[in-house]
Amino acid sequence: MTLRAVIDGQSVVLWHWLEKNQIQNAAEVEAIFVALNQLVAERDDSLMVGHSYFMVESACAEKRFSPELLNFLWKYYVLPLVSEYEYQLKPPEVEQKYGLPAIRSRIANVRAAGA
Repeated sequence: MTLRAVIDGQSVVLWHWLEKNQIQNAAEVEAIFVALNQLVAERDDSLMVGHSYFMVESACAEKRFSPELLNFLWKYYVLPLVSEYEYQLKPPEVEQKYGLPAIRSRIANVRAAGA
């Protein structure tokens, strides 16, 4: 059995960690994590981004993910990882598809479609 990062639109492990650590913007972080993994799964569902990239001590200390922390995670962890998955894309194309603004836009579009 493999541990999947997202099942049925919800994080499997991350949400429990966010709640346990009383992260104030847990819903936002989970939505970003889920949207990212849903996009990655469109390419190959065996390549999802793991929850451990988001389980960082600084978020626990601050009880939130600051914009700076999310940008750091994206720049140094998420984008390099998905660049390996999408090796045929140039860096600007990876940023356009998987950048944090693109993921946030994807979340907004899904919410607007469901409203």
